Amino acid sequence: MAKLGRMAMSKLKRSESGAAMIEGAFSSLLFVPLLLGTLFFGSEFVTTLQAVQVTRDAGHMFARGVNFTTSATASNQILLARLGQQLGLATFDAGGNVTGVNTTGPMVVTITAIQNVSPTACQAMNGTTTCPNVGMWVVTQQVIIGNSTLRISNYTQNPLPAGEMDAITGKVLTTTSGSYTYPYYLSDTKFQLRNFNLIPISDAAGFPHDTSAYMAESFMQTPGVPGFIGGGGIYTHTIF
Repeated sequence: MAKLGRMAMSKLKRSESGAAMIEGAFSSLLFVPLLLGTLFFGSEFVTTLQAVQVTRDAGHMFARGVNFTTSATASNQILLARLGQQLGLATFDAGGNVTGVNTTGPMVVTITAIQNVSPTACQAMNGTTTCPNVGMWVVTQQVIIGNSTLRISNYTQNPLPAGEMDAITGKVLTTTSGSYTYPYYLSDTKFQLRNFNLIPISDAAGFPHDTSAYMAESFMQTPGVPGFIGGGGIYTHTIF
């Protein structure tokens, strides 16, 4: 009897051990994705905070008159690349020093100067208080830093590269500085911003017409978790 009892107990322990392994396997199906998701979203949160800070710094410097319109190896663009180096905005030399802007990396920063066109500006252009862009927000300058193939802006109608030609007049609309030539941003509707209502406009109060506001936008491509979460991106913007 004692021997039978020991055999029964041994079988029971093996049975319990097998059940515990099965329970552990089923539990891992739940907890492993939760762990991976926690790590992924925690990393995304940290990256978002970094992107927000780079965007704010870019917009603030642009509003204070920092010139970002020179080549990708110029000192001001390198300064911004250094701020965003952990996000892939910079290129490095063999010694690990920032040498320029990464134009094929996972991040792009777009800085844009905008104005709301007044009837007064129209009258200065054509002698009347009306023109195609009166009362509209328009782009007067735009500089793209980083990988421009990722995304340009949520608000500009299309990228307006330096040297773009007006199909009607044949005149150059932009210069290599990224500034759009007056009066084309008053008369050409492609300079209008789309779906832009972030700044209230009023003749009596609020932001005045024909005064520049400075907007910075950034987009960073994120890889995701293969097999669990697809890749996406982080978009931030700020206005000064």
